[in-house]
Amino acid sequence: MSDDARYEFKHDKIEASLKDIGARIAKAVEPHNYGFALFLYQFGEGGGVFYIANGERDDIKKLLTEFLERQALEEKKGGN
Repeated sequence: MSDDARYEFKHDKIEASLKDIGARIAKAVEPHNYGFALFLYQFGEGGGVFYIANGERDDIKKLLTEFLERQALEEKKGGN
């Protein structure tokens, strides 16, 4: 099996798993008006990143930017 074929197999399997997990999370948070984003990534340089969310892509990008900015401020203050 070629590297590309292995990646496609892994990608398909991960995508199916994320869709299943995402549906479960969405069902659990739906009545409470929460959004979610779940990221799955490979360790190491050049590893793949997969995500599933119940929000729009631009909203997720904004969420991540704001989260990272808050984390940077906390680190400056000496927090976790």
